Amino acid sequence: MALALGLTVSTPSLLALSASSAQAASRVTAGQDGQGQLVGPESPVVKSSSVYAPCVTGGACEALGGPNQAGSFTFGTGVDGTGTHYQYRFSYEDVWSDWTAFSDGSFTVGVLPPMSGTFLLDVRVKDAQNRVGAATVKFLVKMGSAPVGKWNFDEESGAAVDRSTDDPALRHDLALAGSGTSRTDHGRQGELTAQDGTKTQDKALALTRTSQGAAWTAEQVVDTRASYTVTAWARPETTGTEDFAVLAQDGSHQSAFSLGYCGDVRTWCVRLPDEDTADGGIGTRRVDALHAPQPGSWTHLGLVVDDATKKAHLYVNGAPQGSTDIAAPLWASAGGLQIGRAKHSGSYTDHFPGEIDEPTVWQRQLSPQEVATEAGLTGEGGHASVELVASYSPAGATGSSLPDSSGYGNTLTLSSATSLNGETIGLDGVDDFGSTERPLVDDTGSFTVATAVEVDTEKLSDLPNGSRTRVLGQQAGAAGSSWAVWFEKVGMIDDTSTPPVIDEETGELIFQKIPVGRWHFGRPAPDGTVVSVASEELGTPKGRVGLTGVYDATTRTISLYVDGVRQVTPRAYNATVGSGFSVGTAWAGSHVPVRISDIRVWAGAVSNAQQVADVVGY
Repeated sequence: MALALGLTVSTPSLLALSASSAQAASRVTAGQDGQGQLVGPESPVVKSSSVYAPCVTGGACEALGGPNQAGSFTFGTGVDGTGTHYQYRFSYEDVWSDWTAFSDGSFTVGVLPPMSGTFLLDVRVKDAQNRVGAATVKFLVKMGSAPVGKWNFDEESGAAVDRSTDDPALRHDLALAGSGTSRTDHGRQGELTAQDGTKTQDKALALTRTSQGAAWTAEQVVDTRASYTVTAWARPETTGTEDFAVLAQDGSHQSAFSLGYCGDVRTWCVRLPDEDTADGGIGTRRVDALHAPQPGSWTHLGLVVDDATKKAHLYVNGAPQGSTDIAAPLWASAGGLQIGRAKHSGSYTDHFPGEIDEPTVWQRQLSPQEVATEAGLTGEGGHASVELVASYSPAGATGSSLPDSSGYGNTLTLSSATSLNGETIGLDGVDDFGSTERPLVDDTGSFTVATAVEVDTEKLSDLPNGSRTRVLGQQAGAAGSSWAVWFEKVGMIDDTSTPPVIDEETGELIFQKIPVGRWHFGRPAPDGTVVSVASEELGTPKGRVGLTGVYDATTRTISLYVDGVRQVTPRAYNATVGSGFSVGTAWAGSHVPVRISDIRVWAGAVSNAQQVADVVGY
């Protein structure tokens, strides 16, 4: 589905709704012959049937309804009644409906806006001669109700303040207590800039499982008898066979919902007991995620409970994972909201081992697009928030490893032959490499990777055309990559930047040959297939090159920036789960001759070239 929220769309002129204005507009959209006579049917008349109202040209336009709130429009054959068939398309949809015959001269179509904002409805009618008349109307969708609870843990100490309201009487502040509960500077929003320009680091809630760390509200936040949505960012330090909860809300004996990790299937899950009974084992509904979590990586989780359909939906990084039927009627959990633990058979258990940030609760069901937007975590200036989760600088470094200066502790261990010369990581292309014990980011969530490299062109010249020299990426098995940055050699050209040699026999000028190719960001598979975005022009990898790869999980696209310039357009991309991060190695055990002077990785997708310049710096 293509979202139209906030987009400028090239469309026909907006039409008034009265019959006279629609007829006047149709004389433009239907087309005229040289004498000013209509050569097609008049445009359809479009009007509201329920909830939403088309905007009137030159008049007021009221935002109505809301995300996921159904409404309808009715359109007819046009004033002259010559239309025999119709088709339509909402701007949040990718394709037109099929041509369908009018049964009584009009048709009513349902609308279910995925977001708030401005949307368009395009309608076409055609007559018996297949001539087409068209109309476009604009309608506004009101913002959905705001969260009823939202916490960011940015306080210096004490309770976590509910940021969903400015009214202290309506707040649900979180109590933090115990030796296993603290704040860290690993907040998922990354670096924050205050109005006065002061920069601070976003904070997150850190919980220790063995010390049973948790945070909770004194009263219920959401009424679990009605539709609701809960989301949060989670970063577990470890996974295994034991359960742990990210968000839950108390009943007398059980949590009405528990969003977290299920050790029996070793993946994210949600559990919803049918009843608040002491045994807790009867009628528990659940949804399991499609992929296993990657320990140490930030992941966005969402639970949407729809009372109208009696369905519960699980989302991971904005992507739907599945749904389950839930009990009817839903039961009330009158207890407090729990962060980092859940209640089973009257006792608290499933304590979370790691960090949680930005838990948010709505008393309504969010649409899939709204959940994806939450996973995008838009921050200052409309840019996506990015959190630096790995940073390796070889400047002044020696030895066999590089520390991670981001604070996330992902040390880069180098092979014995790999050199640190105080300026770069030197990889000879024979057997040098570096690796971390675990992935740096969740491959299925948005991330940004940047590196500054200089390829050894002399060694690259000796490789056959078609060689792909992988600089860095996350592994997917012994010989594959879940994503990578690499250079593909496609041929050799004359190096006109250096003086040629004169052939003594022929007198010809002989230039030194240098390799030429393209930079790539994407996924190379062991069988040789590739899904990537590549640099637009063939080039020689001479000198230091700044490369930035971006995966945007909200749009499922990848982008590549070379020295700050975006190459071509983003490409559709399906993420796969990796197992670890490495430098220098590639598929089939090959290596790359390169010198690397910078490696940084962020959770979150930079939005454009300006943010690349601000965040990455090259």
